[in-house]
Amino acid sequence: MTTNQRIEFMPASTASLIAESVGSLLREAREEIGVSLHEVSLNTKIPEKYLALFEQDAHDRLVDDVYTKIYLKAYGKYLGFETTALVEHYHKERARLGIPMRSADTLPNRHPTKAVERGAMVVTPKLMQTTALALTAIALLGWFGTELKKIVAAPSIAVSSPQDGFVTYDRSVAIEGVTEKEVTLVINGKSVSPDADGKFKDLLNLQEGLNTITITGAKKHSKGMSLARRVIVLPKAEAPLEPSNVMIEEIPAVGAIKIATPKVVAPKPAVPAAVIAPAVEPVPSASPAPTETAPAIN
Repeated sequence: MTTNQRIEFMPASTASLIAESVGSLLREAREEIGVSLHEVSLNTKIPEKYLALFEQDAHDRLVDDVYTKIYLKAYGKYLGFETTALVEHYHKERARLGIPMRSADTLPNRHPTKAVERGAMVVTPKLMQTTALALTAIALLGWFGTELKKIVAAPSIAVSSPQDGFVTYDRSVAIEGVTEKEVTLVINGKSVSPDADGKFKDLLNLQEGLNTITITGAKKHSKGMSLARRVIVLPKAEAPLEPSNVMIEEIPAVGAIKIATPKVVAPKPAVPAAVIAPAVEPVPSASPAPTETAPAIN
């Protein structure tokens, strides 16, 4: 008989259940359909040891617990018995024989397996599943923490021009740099929008003396980043060159303008008033001597 073959067996009468023991009833029914205990075990998934104990009426070696009832019902159903009457007859038989109820702890070798030492770890499917879930939760927490750190971290801002401590005579300076995308920049209280690559540029007016340029930036939920650049503007009077001091000459060959090396024209020294010669008063010219006109000869 194959494992998938269905067993058809008519239920035994109640009188036969009372007359015979549970074990003899099960054994006779099994032998009548011509199957072995091994085949029954394969078909019902009941351990062969339990099948043999049932047929031997070994009540003293069977535990009166839920597993024994489940196995007995499954065996009886396989052989075609009415399971409720079979289990009731089994309990009455145990009571008639005076078999005390025994727990699983009182049976030394119910499931003969090697004893596991106390403290030793036993790898079970449930343990593996719990471990996998724990590792997944740890990985998710680590990823979430990393992403949260990126969100709240202050953005990076790099200023390429001007350098800190820059000295100039100009009254304006171009500030350039690069930052991260989606960063809101403010330079000396003025909002500056970076381009798609994060680059920014702005022209700032300066005053004579020390000027402090403050650049602040932040994302939507991040901390703020602040940088400072100090620019010194010298007075115009200290400029080494003036526009009038630059000499420009034309190159006839190409018609271009050539800026010659700047030449500083020193101002002429002032002449003291004492050195200036007094003005010479003009000498009146002598009137010409009167000339005598010769009389005309008639």
